[in-house]
Amino acid sequence: MKTVTKVLIGVGVGALAVVLLSRGKTKKGKLQPARKRDSLLPEACAIPVASPRFAGAMTSTSRYERALRDLACGDRSALEFVSAESRRRDEPEGLLISAAASLEPSPAGWEEIQTLERRVLDEVRQPERSISSADAYMAEWLDELRVVHDFSKITPLTRHVWQSSHPRYSRNRAPLAEGIRHLFDSPELTKGLTRIRFGVSDGVAIGRGPDHVVTNEHVIAIANSPHLDRIERIDLPRYNRIGDEAAFAIASSDNLSHLDTLEVGNSYITTDGMVDIVRSEKLPALAALGMSREMQTDLVVSPGITDQTLVDIGRMPEFQRIRDLSFRNTLIHPESAQSFAQSPYISGLRRLNLFGNGMNGEAYANIVRSPYLSELEVFEPSGYNYAGEEGLLALASSPHMSNLRELELSCCGQDDHGHTNAGIMAIFQSPYMANLERLAVGTIPLTYEGLNALMMSPHMGNLVYIHIDPEGLGTDLSNINIRPILAQRFPEVD
Repeated sequence: MKTVTKVLIGVGVGALAVVLLSRGKTKKGKLQPARKRDSLLPEACAIPVASPRFAGAMTSTSRYERALRDLACGDRSALEFVSAESRRRDEPEGLLISAAASLEPSPAGWEEIQTLERRVLDEVRQPERSISSADAYMAEWLDELRVVHDFSKITPLTRHVWQSSHPRYSRNRAPLAEGIRHLFDSPELTKGLTRIRFGVSDGVAIGRGPDHVVTNEHVIAIANSPHLDRIERIDLPRYNRIGDEAAFAIASSDNLSHLDTLEVGNSYITTDGMVDIVRSEKLPALAALGMSREMQTDLVVSPGITDQTLVDIGRMPEFQRIRDLSFRNTLIHPESAQSFAQSPYISGLRRLNLFGNGMNGEAYANIVRSPYLSELEVFEPSGYNYAGEEGLLALASSPHMSNLRELELSCCGQDDHGHTNAGIMAIFQSPYMANLERLAVGTIPLTYEGLNALMMSPHMGNLVYIHIDPEGLGTDLSNINIRPILAQRFPEVD
């Protein structure tokens, strides 16, 4: 059987996901079953015996152990005994292999297999043989049936499959585009689909490499599919190769009227592409928009968004519908920050993520002093922003920030003059921070005086979570475990 390709895509309500396993070519719009193997033995039994249970089968006289190994290697004569005995013992490997060998191909059967595979992954130290055997028994199942509906629980399996050096998992992988087309051309697989998620998860790279990179072609397939009219969220990979062509396809699609959240990742989309998306009348439900700049290609900054993008989309009347903006990894100059902050069309924002934009104190101050951000509830200017004392004091003294519930300040306390403790103390003592429920200080410098200001502040009464990185503690706190001290006042300490 040709090796399958895994495409990780979010599906259903919440954070559910699907993994499409597809390699067969289409014929008259339908997927063809995988090529039948001549024997299960070469692949099901080629993996070295590592599982304690299977290792015991080599020397044990136990009838169950021998029968389990025989069934794993393709001997169906052991099926009835293994099936009954594994149920009696509630033994996951036997349950998995016997189910795969006996179930009729169906969505319900595949769901049962996935449940048993999760048990094997949780309870068996090295589950390769039983998973490989189960997969071999299902070699003739249509690819359309082989869908994983709960990616959060199946991650160990995907890690095993993508990192294994066994030929079954490493040869002749189909291009990602083929799997994408198969999925979105299927009205059955896309029925009820509300979220699509690509990308990197738990250390497993999906959509990376010459044949497995998300490009304009994949996004256009999404935008053009008539079966995706219920899609509410699209998360493209952190690193991709999509550009303005993909942005235009999304903006002009007749099928994405329910799209609420769009994350385009570190893409090649420029200001023109983002303007198309924000301006689009065909995306009336769009309320959350995330973007970043791709700077990973041969150490050369790629085409993509700039701080002018922030200015241009913020000045658009259509931007008023955006409630959540994530604008990351560019360089926001003070002038651009001021232009964005002076636009009345940003008044709808409830969450603003400005991670890694290299903002100095002046740029930072321009943002937090905006009268149009008075409804902001979550502010995340963390990571490689250099607010320093100027920026943090501006934040602490801004009445327009009084509605904040969550504040992420990690890595924001340094400027050209080095670290400062005064800014974070001003935050702790500010009456405009009285509604804060979650505060991440991170590595911002904190001395004993600052800690005392936090603990004694009359304005931190609503704070239930606080994160302080020990690396930011001053020398007078370096030998003190501050967690018990913080826990005296705040329910959650990280």
